[in-house]
Amino acid sequence: MKARGCKYFQDYINYIDMIPLFLMIAMTSWTIIDAILVALDKIEVEAYEVLAIRDYIQSVNAVLMWYKFAYFLRVTNETGWLIRMIS
Repeated sequence: MKARGCKYFQDYINYIDMIPLFLMIAMTSWTIIDAILVALDKIEVEAYEVLAIRDYIQSVNAVLMWYKFAYFLRVTNETGWLIRMIS
């Protein structure tokens, strides 16, 4: 089991597969910390540029999550043909 787990990290595709997970955790943490700081009056409202960067990162994460979702739909007979046709 340990050798098989280490082998998972030898393929670069698996790192790409983990990017949405890390982005989701980072964006959730960023939003929660920002909300706490605003509630405690440590900062006012974030600058527009920072919010735009956060929105951009979240949109990239959404596209990656849809890609993963479409990959898993390819497995079933009912949706596999449609996903293969789209890709």
